[in-house]
Amino acid sequence: MENQELLINIENSIATLTINRPKYGNALSKDNYRAIMEAMKSFEDNEEVRVIIITSTGDNFSAGGDVTQFKVAIETKTHIPYDTVRETGYMIEAIIKNKKPVIAAVEGFAVGAGFGLAMACDFIIVGESSRLIPGFSNMGLPGDTGLIYRLYRAIGSFRTRRHLMLNETINAPLAKEYGLAYDVVPDQTVYPTALKLAQKLAQGPYIAYAYQKEMMATIEYPALDEFNQLEAKYMHEASKQANHFEAVEAFLNKRQPNF
Repeated sequence: MENQELLINIENSIATLTINRPKYGNALSKDNYRAIMEAMKSFEDNEEVRVIIITSTGDNFSAGGDVTQFKVAIETKTHIPYDTVRETGYMIEAIIKNKKPVIAAVEGFAVGAGFGLAMACDFIIVGESSRLIPGFSNMGLPGDTGLIYRLYRAIGSFRTRRHLMLNETINAPLAKEYGLAYDVVPDQTVYPTALKLAQKLAQGPYIAYAYQKEMMATIEYPALDEFNQLEAKYMHEASKQANHFEAVEAFLNKRQPNF
């Protein structure tokens, strides 16, 4: 895959997918969603690959959606297309339903779609200063990447409302308390820790892992596609509203939004 925004390395049965947009805080452009989905499917079909790591360059895992693209969508009155939000769901599904174990190595912030991307993985390794931030409410948006679906099942309805509506950060200790983080480690050791876990999994019964993931997906995500359709509908509608316009202007001008 020739894509400098997503770097791929396969070595010793471990595929590493690196988000490479450090200038933008590794925010995900609309083209990245399909590219990540295609990469995940290629790993699944590759018999050489037994485990997948998702990581990033720079200081942050992912700042979420690219707000500069939100601004363009507002100015051109294209808003956030229904099909683009559907792509976020296809990306998440390609991770959740992948036959191979997937590890997120999260350093710095994982915001919005970046948080959703991490939550789709089987294991999340976070640095001591890492922050998981829903982010969507601050953009005047309901959410995508299956984040509500996954978070609700992981931490319950009232905690999900608290973090989603109030945009309260989940820091590393809280991520461990909630059971979201497999491990919390010193910041500079996140990827090495993820690699060590990947090596352990790569030596394990990979066929059994595939069956386990399929059964767990059946239990956990019986209505994932239907939920993604709702995400796409409401994200598109919200992107046409004054709340979203104000949120984007406030973010780009580094001020608090006035809803």
